[in-house]
Amino acid sequence: MRATKVVRNLTIVAAVCAIVFLIVYLVYESKLEKATDYTVAQHTARVTELAKKRYLKEGSEYTDLQVFPLYNAENKLVCFLIEFQPRGFVYVKVRSKAFEYDYVGLYVRDFHEGDVWVRMTVEMGTTSTYINNNGGKVTCPNTRLTELDKDGNPILHYDSHFKAYNVQNEQYYFLEYKYSYIPAVKRDNKFFNLISLEYMDFNNSDNEKYVTASCNFLFNSNFSL
Repeated sequence: MRATKVVRNLTIVAAVCAIVFLIVYLVYESKLEKATDYTVAQHTARVTELAKKRYLKEGSEYTDLQVFPLYNAENKLVCFLIEFQPRGFVYVKVRSKAFEYDYVGLYVRDFHEGDVWVRMTVEMGTTSTYINNNGGKVTCPNTRLTELDKDGNPILHYDSHFKAYNVQNEQYYFLEYKYSYIPAVKRDNKFFNLISLEYMDFNNSDNEKYVTASCNFLFNSNFSL
């Protein structure tokens, strides 16, 4: 009799725990926003609206902006590019999901927002250095600068890799490579690296070497779009 009572009590406790777990799960799911909830067009509209609220306020240095979706090698949406007028840009990461109270949201701005970039190619054993627009020294191991002015200084680009190369009517790619990204377009079934201006048989392995964009996404509310 005592054993039967113990089993009954354990069954009741288990049932209550299951109900509580289900309620918590349903509340969590109701507060969870997923990237798959939206189409690319809907994501683009949402990013555009958020970008205009952040960057086109009265007194802003920007006069207008345009938003472009960026895809990985499997043609899956991974990021967005926000191009500013008259110049400037920022990359924005699309998170797979975001909880309502994490204060970050689905869209996270690049930590290096506002930094210039230079053209370079891979050259093992060589180190490139340049001074960026903030007066800081940037060191790039195993690279050689490929675009210099008449005085031998690297040309600094304030616009995005896509705008600098005047990419039009092509799908924008942002290829994930060793915790960074390669801005690229695809031509003749090969990816064209918009930093080195070289074609790649892209292979995300340790045996391959590619130059990448200075891009880092920190899932912190300070970088929320």
